[in-house]
Amino acid sequence: VKIGKEFSVEFDIEKTAGRAPNKAKVLVYGLNETTRGQVENSRRSSVVVRAGYGEQPSSIFVGNIRKASTVRSGSELALTIEADDGGSGFIEARINQGLPPGSSVRDAISACVDAMGIGRGNLSQIADDDLEGGEFNYRQGGVLSGQASTVLNGIVRSLDFRWSIQDGSLQMLRRGRPLQTTAIHLGPKTGMISDPEPTTGERIKLTSLMIPDVYPGRQVFVDSKRTSGVYRIT
Repeated sequence: VKIGKEFSVEFDIEKTAGRAPNKAKVLVYGLNETTRGQVENSRRSSVVVRAGYGEQPSSIFVGNIRKASTVRSGSELALTIEADDGGSGFIEARINQGLPPGSSVRDAISACVDAMGIGRGNLSQIADDDLEGGEFNYRQGGVLSGQASTVLNGIVRSLDFRWSIQDGSLQMLRRGRPLQTTAIHLGPKTGMISDPEPTTGERIKLTSLMIPDVYPGRQVFVDSKRTSGVYRIT
């Protein structure tokens, strides 16, 4: 079901670099009963939220519908959609797969990711040497068995990496490290709305306009009168 810009839409999207799925809550006003019913009966179906400024919206959330229902908001009926990024694969997917001799840790991670039904993301960008030295070794073969996300978590954590699902694909980061991408400049003239506020440690919190390229794991160069420096989005 495609819901166009002729309808009034509200959304609240929460993304982090943690392995728990990113979440979205979307309210759509003005849909007829038939369309609302189609969505309400499509649990686990994919949902994509596209938004932006002007005529070129960008994808800001990709996930699976966890719950959809019609609620009354004031005098209007609203279709409420709750969705998780990779949620069904994270929670439900299981793996029971043998790895032949000569397999690598990359092969094991790929098998878990494939079992979860998500993309391999930045796995191909991680050097082979960075995927060695952990607790697991598959040169003599092995068996992957259990909940796919749990098996994946054990492998990745033993390598001192952390993983998450971002827009339906795997993201792996060395603990405390950012993605190997160019930092986005964020200042008063490039979308920053509020001055950064210190939180805990060396962390800061700020508000910006909606910028699709600002997502967990990415580096941003914060440029304000009070704070200037490179930070990793968590």
